[in-house]
Amino acid sequence: MLSKSVEYAIKSLVLINNKPNHINVELISDELNIPKNFTSKILQLLTKKGYIISRKGPGGGFIKDNYKNTIKQLIIDIDGNFRYNRCVINDKECNDISHCPLHDHFKGIRSKILNEFMEISIEEICKNDQNLLNLISIEEVEKLQAHQDDGRYHPYTCCSYDGCQRSPENNWGTLIPTQEQWICPCGRYKQNYKL
Repeated sequence: MLSKSVEYAIKSLVLINNKPNHINVELISDELNIPKNFTSKILQLLTKKGYIISRKGPGGGFIKDNYKNTIKQLIIDIDGNFRYNRCVINDKECNDISHCPLHDHFKGIRSKILNEFMEISIEEICKNDQNLLNLISIEEVEKLQAHQDDGRYHPYTCCSYDGCQRSPENNWGTLIPTQEQWICPCGRYKQNYKL
């Protein structure tokens, strides 16, 4: 759901938050396994928008400044907008007029996630960051979904026996990979990855 730029921005902010002194672009790039040029561009934007402070010269680098902004504001600052209508099963736009078979089921989950983005601050994420730097990439999520769609992986199913209507027609009960974990379209069941 998050763009690569936003994902890297969040990871960079968390890493900078966890360092007591200035941290340079090379260290951030190496620790997060992000190309240095891409890291530099993200850090420049985060500096310009006031999330971090940059200091040049020996002992320079980046330190935390203002982490009170929400994830929504970070998305706007990085991507330029807050539109999330990408389909969960393909690369096309998915909306109420032109949509995939999972659209109606996933619409509520997407809405809940976007509402959380409007409330959660960067500061809050940094307080609970144990697994944040270990999220799987969007590409890995897409590969998992493709493997599951092709039948090459066991189709994980929801364990929420109290109301998840499983049916072959709409894949209800089949878990969808996200960057953090598997989720069921019913919204009641989540399963962490075994990495």
